[in-house]
Amino acid sequence: MVEKDEFESIEHKIMALRENSRTGDERKTLDEVFDRDTMLGIYKLMTDGYIDTIQYPVSTGKEGNVFAVADKDGKLYALKIYRTSNATFNRIARYIEGDKRFRGIAGSRRKVIYAWASKEYRNLQRLEDAGVKVPSPIRYQRNMLVMQYIGTKRGPAPLLRNVVLDDPETVYETIVEYMRLAYQEAELV
Repeated sequence: MVEKDEFESIEHKIMALRENSRTGDERKTLDEVFDRDTMLGIYKLMTDGYIDTIQYPVSTGKEGNVFAVADKDGKLYALKIYRTSNATFNRIARYIEGDKRFRGIAGSRRKVIYAWASKEYRNLQRLEDAGVKVPSPIRYQRNMLVMQYIGTKRGPAPLLRNVVLDDPETVYETIVEYMRLAYQEAELV
């Protein structure tokens, strides 16, 4: 059982993040992401020592948000939080339709989202084991995935599409090799 004052401490940290958000859209996104179940999951990640503070938002997507988080030693990680809204569920439900790994949970929105986070964790493990450079998965909890942070304390690494490549052909060949490893070694499409 979560102690009331500990839960309020987490709420306070998230509210501080919300107050530091610059725009109304950022505040709205934080309100959508940090529901009670997600906050309980964050509490578990904090008490287990995986994260100590939520630093700043890294990206916002259709299915979830990524935040830079730090452990008690200040090491940065990425925390991906899948939204548990109906729209997210409907997108994921269409994608997993017919997948035997998701049999029996299709009617439960939260169970589908939690299974999705678990699946992404396992897929990252498989890709890493196959030799594909991906963010190392650290832990999943409910609708969240903790993984290696790619970037610096000042911000995330730039997206590949925003980088001027010195040798685009070599980068292309590396990406093709990673695709081969993902398909042939990790058995992922």
